[in-house]
Amino acid sequence: MARKPPKKKEAEPGTNIQVTVNVTEGPVYYINYAEVTNTPNDFSILGTRLPPKPSQEMIDELKKGGSIDLDTIVQIVFPVSMISGLIRALQTRKEMYEKFYKTSIKELGVEE
Repeated sequence: MARKPPKKKEAEPGTNIQVTVNVTEGPVYYINYAEVTNTPNDFSILGTRLPPKPSQEMIDELKKGGSIDLDTIVQIVFPVSMISGLIRALQTRKEMYEKFYKTSIKELGVEE
């Protein structure tokens, strides 16, 4: 009688899984303006690029209404469960950047 192979042990719920992201693949987007939005199920970062030299049409639009409409270049959607970890990771990377470059990143438009 043939013996049954041992069952593979499955990861228990809540077990951490190591993931390495390959940075040589995938698109790269440069944005210099972002908005954060959310629904009950997810958070989104909408990114666009403000032009370094606005057109006359943009300048006229700003003078009339105070804002310009730009198309979204990239939209990244995160499940709610990722937000706390994402915030911690961004804060950690900011602190590492400031320490390495011996500088402090000031937030534009936010009084400290």
